[in-house]
Amino acid sequence: MVMGTAQYIAPEQALGHDATAASDVYSLGVVGYESVSGKRPFTGDGALTVAMKHIKETPPPLPADLPPNVRELIEITLAKNPGMRYRNGGAFADAVAAVRAGRRPPRPNQAPSIGRAAPAAVPSAAQVRAAADYGRPATAARRPVTTGHRAAPPPRRTFSTGQRALLWAAGVLGALAIIIAILMILSYQDRMDQQQLPPPTVTDTVTETTPFEPTAMERRADARSLALAERQLRVTPQRATGEHDHPDAATYPAAVSMSTAVGDGLRPLTPEQTTP
Repeated sequence: MVMGTAQYIAPEQALGHDATAASDVYSLGVVGYESVSGKRPFTGDGALTVAMKHIKETPPPLPADLPPNVRELIEITLAKNPGMRYRNGGAFADAVAAVRAGRRPPRPNQAPSIGRAAPAAVPSAAQVRAAADYGRPATAARRPVTTGHRAAPPPRRTFSTGQRALLWAAGVLGALAIIIAILMILSYQDRMDQQQLPPPTVTDTVTETTPFEPTAMERRADARSLALAERQLRVTPQRATGEHDHPDAATYPAAVSMSTAVGDGLRPLTPEQTTP
């Protein structure tokens, strides 16, 4: 699978080979060619045509008015063989710096120029440890010698009987203090709730009693009862008991023990006075 833009792809990448740093230098050379000439080195109807030109054809010559060292630099970067180009971006940057200084670009197979320092070698782990220990005083005296035996753990701290009793009493007192505090909080909340309750409302209920009034039928029944009682009344003469009758017994008025009901109520009857 070919990855890249056809107008800037390197020949080896267009052939399906792996891209390298030299492939990036080729793409930078295409950009430089376009910058100084105003056009790309290879054009075509499609991406495949342009890629084949990158593989087989030589780019057109650059304008004649360009400085020779600039033309030589771009021609080196557009070489078909990756080994004939600068191996990476750093070498290409050195060549650009030389051209800007008015010199010819160095050949890709030459050693790096004096103006650019070679990358330092990566130090080994032993060298790093040695450099770290350099100038540091010896620590053998202050470091214990490690032996094959494991160091004994420090002794555990023990408490006497009196100390354990004090600790136990302190724990009990702390628990009691917590319980008392909780009870006080609950009691305070209960008092606050009772104070917030509204006072009870007393409602007076008045019961009205309707006076009893007899109906007309009851009044007529009472009148009939009174009339019947009046008919049953009998006036009986009473005679004094004794050996002889009273001389005026014929004219002695009868004793009335009952009364007659007349009209609206009962009217007592008094004995009538008779003339001798």
